[in-house]
Amino acid sequence: QQNTIIAWQDSMINVKNLQDAVLEQRGEKIEDWENAYMQENNLHGVSRAESECFTDNFYKPLLEELKTLGVTPETTYLYMRGHDLVDGVVTPLLAFVCERLRRERERDIRKFAVHAVQEQNELSAYQHSIIPLDKALRRHLAYVDCPLYQRIQDDIRRRILRQGATAATEQTKGSQGNA
Repeated sequence: QQNTIIAWQDSMINVKNLQDAVLEQRGEKIEDWENAYMQENNLHGVSRAESECFTDNFYKPLLEELKTLGVTPETTYLYMRGHDLVDGVVTPLLAFVCERLRRERERDIRKFAVHAVQEQNELSAYQHSIIPLDKALRRHLAYVDCPLYQRIQDDIRRRILRQGATAATEQTKGSQGNA
């Protein structure tokens, strides 16, 4: 019970215990500035004050500014780099699902095969019919019909038209100034 109380009161106690054990085993001592446990305890109040200052002076104003620009939790993904989303979310999720489906299909082939030769032939045919996930994703083009994809394309078209109109206006002004 005493250990539970100490651990509850001192969240860094495990760091201290590990640090002490390593130092004792090596027969070494460390300077105060190297002592992670001591530094954390000394800087805990400072860290909290700096964190609150950051939150009040930078983070909250940034959130407010993002809201005024129309960025909400529901639309944040529109501002992410697509490859980060695909590499970090979509591909791992699809890889997990594909692997589970592959194992399930192979289990069914093994379960319903009448004899070993049939099982081997069907497993071989199935395994040769599977394409890698990255190739399957490159072949997939149904996203072009997605309303969000259409919205992104429309936004890009409007921006290009606006920039073209601005450039044409500036060019006209420039040619009038030269005349």
